[in-house]
Amino acid sequence: MIDGIIMFGVLAIFALIILSYVIYVQKLRKKLPVRVKHRIRMEWGHLRTLKEPSQRVMEAEKIADGLLKTLGYEGTFSDKLKKAGPMFANNKSIWAAHRLRNQIAHETGMKVSVKEADRAVASFKLVVRMFVKI
Repeated sequence: MIDGIIMFGVLAIFALIILSYVIYVQKLRKKLPVRVKHRIRMEWGHLRTLKEPSQRVMEAEKIADGLLKTLGYEGTFSDKLKKAGPMFANNKSIWAAHRLRNQIAHETGMKVSVKEADRAVASFKLVVRMFVKI
C-alpha cells in the first residue's frame, strides 16, 4: 500500500515537471514576434539553397544563435547553449554541431562531408523548430 502511494507521488511529481516544461516552451514560442519568425523562416530557406556543406553549418548555427539572442540569452553561442541547453532533448548533438562549426571557423582547410554537415544542420534545426515552424 505504501509503495503504491510513493509510486503515485513520484509519478505525479514527474508529470508536473513535464507539464511545467511544456508550458515554459509554449510561453517562449509566443514570445517571438511574427516578423522575427518570418525572418528566421526566410533565413532557413536561404540556407537550403547553399551548396557548400561547411557554409550550411555556419549559417545554421548563425540562425540558431540569433534566435537564442532574440529570446534573451546573452554571450557567445556556447554561453547561450549552456543556459538554454537543458531545454533541448538533443543537447549533445547540438554541442557536437557547435564543435564542428568551430573547427570550420578556426582550422584552415577544414573539409566537411555532406553527411557531417547534414547531421549538424539537423541539430541546429531542432533548436529552431522548438520556436519557429520551418
